[in-house]
Amino acid sequence: MPAGIAKLKSLRTLCFEHMDEWQDWIPCRVECEEFPCLRELSISNCPKLEGKFPHHLPSLEKLSIHACEQLVVLIPSHSVIQVLEIVECKEVVHGSVKVEKLLIEDCKELTSLCEDGLMSFVTLEIEITSCQSLVNIKLKSTLRTLTIEDCNALESLQFVMDECEEFPCLRELSIPKCPKLEGKFPHHLLSLEKLSIYACKQLVVSIPSHSMLQVLKIVGCKEVLHGSVKVEKLIIKNCEKLTSLCEDELMSFVTLEIEIKSCQSLVNIKLKSTLRTLTIEDCNALESLQFVMDECEAFPSSFIDE
Repeated sequence: MPAGIAKLKSLRTLCFEHMDEWQDWIPCRVECEEFPCLRELSISNCPKLEGKFPHHLPSLEKLSIHACEQLVVLIPSHSVIQVLEIVECKEVVHGSVKVEKLLIEDCKELTSLCEDGLMSFVTLEIEITSCQSLVNIKLKSTLRTLTIEDCNALESLQFVMDECEEFPCLRELSIPKCPKLEGKFPHHLLSLEKLSIYACKQLVVSIPSHSMLQVLKIVGCKEVLHGSVKVEKLIIKNCEKLTSLCEDELMSFVTLEIEIKSCQSLVNIKLKSTLRTLTIEDCNALESLQFVMDECEAFPSSFIDE
């Protein structure tokens, strides 16, 4: 870092871009509280910057680091940081910090993201993308929005529950393209409104019970286990071991649209009379489609036109 910048103790915003030969944040290797007033820091396209990123930034609110392939990011401890973006860096070292939004993308040597070692999450949105060495994720119960995408080595996703064994704040969960993620997906997600799972071939999805779920999309997963939940829209595609979809076991449908495609082991479907829109496509083994009537033994007029 240029010596002149290091002397600006009252600096609040700092941006470095396209510094191809920059190698050390602190050339003299002296640890100090360089920027006590710094609020925003952005570092992008500094391919030779290496070592550990300094963590003595007590006033930092937004940190963005992009395309610094040799840099190990040490998340600032005990800061007031709100937004943290780490893209194409070497690794993320765990600290203790509260953040509102965390974005980690293409960190090649990141193997674990465990909240007990990483940070305390407060009203937090997390997005993790293309971290190909990431094996384990463990999160606590204040999380609201979670996206995990294209993490080919990910095997374990754990939610650390509180005493009531619920995950009370999570509203949206999306997991595309994590082919090694396995086991039964946790169903204690009572506040969940939107769940999307794509191309997780080893994952058994246990539909959250008694939740506020509105949209449920399950594409390219191993199996779907039945729960009891009201949803507005259900999409299930390419679930190779799903053999039965019976509403009395699966869920209560309220003003629901259902789309089922390319489930080649699906043999039986049984639905109740609150359904409004139904699409079934490319299910070669399907033998039985039953509609469980109510007392008037008829489906509503909105369904008759289908």
